[in-house]
Amino acid sequence: MEVAVQLWSGEPLADSDDWEQVSVERLRVDTSSTVRLTSPTLPSTTCAVPQGEYWVEVSGRGFTNYGWPGSTEPGDRWRLRFWPGEAQGSRPSKLWSMPGYGTPWDEHTGSGH
Repeated sequence: MEVAVQLWSGEPLADSDDWEQVSVERLRVDTSSTVRLTSPTLPSTTCAVPQGEYWVEVSGRGFTNYGWPGSTEPGDRWRLRFWPGEAQGSRPSKLWSMPGYGTPWDEHTGSGH
């Protein structure tokens, strides 16, 4: 699994059309100035991010399945973009629609597909 981490000085341009799943959330990085990424398919990885309040956009693509992908090398790719918390940050989430299944959660109806 490939993961790219980007630190921006301001809000980056939206490019959700290039990604199958996107979410934006607020995140506070404490005095350790690190963000730890863990996954069953990756060794634990620590990224240096200065202490502060951020928006973090998590984008993914190349999915094969919700839940267990059937392999420890499914080929999905991820990107985390951080920008200062005082900047704009509210963007709509985008869920991947798995062929033949849909999405596991519909925010409008409150139910899965």
